[in-house]
Amino acid sequence: MLKQLLAASLYYTGLLTLWVYLKQTIQGNSGGTILAYHCFLDADDPLRRVLQSGLCVTPGNFEQQVLFYKRYCRLISLNDMIDALASGRRLPRRSVVITIDDGWRDNYTHCFPVLVRHGAQATIFLTVDYIEGIREFWFLRAGRILDEGNLTAGDLAGILAGVSGASQETLQADFSDSHGNLDRDRFMEQLKQLDYDRQQVALDALEKLSGEAVSGQRSQRFTLNWDEIRQMSEAGVDFGSHGCSHRILTLLSQEEVGEELSTSKGRLNEKLGKRVRHFAYPNGDFNDTVAELVRKAGYDCGLATGRGTRPGGSTMNRFALRRIGLHDGVATGVSGRFSTAMLAFHLARFG
Repeated sequence: MLKQLLAASLYYTGLLTLWVYLKQTIQGNSGGTILAYHCFLDADDPLRRVLQSGLCVTPGNFEQQVLFYKRYCRLISLNDMIDALASGRRLPRRSVVITIDDGWRDNYTHCFPVLVRHGAQATIFLTVDYIEGIREFWFLRAGRILDEGNLTAGDLAGILAGVSGASQETLQADFSDSHGNLDRDRFMEQLKQLDYDRQQVALDALEKLSGEAVSGQRSQRFTLNWDEIRQMSEAGVDFGSHGCSHRILTLLSQEEVGEELSTSKGRLNEKLGKRVRHFAYPNGDFNDTVAELVRKAGYDCGLATGRGTRPGGSTMNRFALRRIGLHDGVATGVSGRFSTAMLAFHLARFG
């Protein structure tokens, strides 16, 4: 509530516009802002129960955001931004790029119609091992188990302690909120930091402990197929790589990172019939070694989430470009509807 009041006060008094102007004047022209989306789901979609809230935006909310960008910003493609940055050209102020991670099927059913309707460009980063199939992302599987398994903080702590070596007592306290209820987001963040093999061991153990309570939704396709991807590509949607397996690259060996980069790029080049230029780091995680491997693999840029360098800034690194995450929570007011003030405040804070 306080955040919404602050956003409205700054926006409607004009102070937010002044703040952005002074910020850009002091820092120099930022070169633009890159936005990061994931899922486009209706408010009553059951998939929302198993995904972290920071991944979801309703189609209606997204459409209002696109209208905001078209009215108040300069909506451009990632290709145009990277070409300008590589050549040293300055972009117009308030240039904005839409990017979307993972390759969820709703990108086609809910997001694509909005893009077409308003002539908006976007780049979708595909996790190639999940295209066409019914394989679940690890975080989708974890969310489903937590939603259906009736597990306690003690259950989660015991299993995670067994694979991580951390204290079960400490983990159990961490997975409980101030009322003693299970804090799912904290568990997900801990699970995210495990390497792939230990992550799968933990999820197998959780699923086994849940027993018949976990109904299993594996017959449902959650990600895009090649027909949908080709249709969007022909309509002007750009595609980049998000790796093969969605494993966090900073937890892998250099050989494994190289395989993720080259295999995903090769498969996308072949299927799309064009050169894939851009890479987005799974979970936004990278370091200097990973960024250099992305450059050597032939990509034109590497995009992070929440950290990295400003596009066009004096310390800019095209293989460590920062993006701003977008979801329902950052662009809705007290009524639960889209709020221009909240969206403008969010972009001003992190842009």
